[in-house]
Amino acid sequence: MNLVTDSVLYNVVEKKNNLDKNKAVKYYAQVKKAGLMTEESLENQLEKMSTLTIGDVKNVLSNAQSVILDALRKGNVVQFGSIGTFGVGVRSKGTDTVKEFNATKINHVHVNFRASNAMREMMAKIKFTKLGESVTGGSSTGGSTSGGSTTGGNGGSSTGGNGGSSTGGNGGSTTGGSTTGGSTTGGSTGGSSDGGGSLKPNK
Repeated sequence: MNLVTDSVLYNVVEKKNNLDKNKAVKYYAQVKKAGLMTEESLENQLEKMSTLTIGDVKNVLSNAQSVILDALRKGNVVQFGSIGTFGVGVRSKGTDTVKEFNATKINHVHVNFRASNAMREMMAKIKFTKLGESVTGGSSTGGSTSGGSTTGGNGGSSTGGNGGSSTGGNGGSTTGGSTTGGSTTGGSTGGSSDGGGSLKPNK
């Protein structure tokens, strides 16, 4: 079901402190997904916004995906307009000496995403409405975001933030407390990785 509003809806959820079960539970915001924009929906919107036919739009998007994937496969960082940049990151086992290290020690490959300035500015202006409240009342503007906003991430997702949950992280490292848009540097779980948040590639 698609919930069409001018703000992001959220629920308030209870979370226990797993490190100290004697501490009282606290309540945090959890985003309510409004829906999924499929590739077909994206193509239809782009067709309406341009002079291209739906066939042209499909070809452009298909070719763009192929070019981006090929560039990442070759180790390039890809800048995608005002969305942000994508790059390959890795995690690996550690060795005592440089001589001992080889490519077999790399045990995880992921995609790092770093949001552009335009995206961070847009994210900072998002309005939020608690689920069940009227859209015109009770909405608030989101906090500032800095660094590369992160989405997804394998083997290192954690829920962080005061009053807001953020997922993702780079090799398991995230910044606790208030969310900082997910900018992370290097996987801190014994493996090197590029900056930015990790985003698990689509299969």
